Amino acid sequence: MQAAYFLERLGYLRFDAEASRAKLYVDLARMVNAGEQTRACHLRLARAKEAEIVTLDRMAEAVLDRLIALHPRY
Repeated sequence: MQAAYFLERLGYLRFDAEASRAKLYVDLARMVNAGEQTRACHLRLARAKEAEIVTLDRMAEAVLDRLIALHPRY
């Protein structure tokens, strides 16, 4: 039961990270279209957000693998 809760929670966290990443890319596109210069910190934020999503995916995969391993086989 706890594994299912963690999978659900990781799903919500991943969704939030995806939404944040999308907003970041939209903001960067608006800055570029407006002729403003993007700073390296903006690009580092995008890379960090990508890494966060990958980490959440790996955590969810590990929980799912553990859940499958604990599932009784008939």
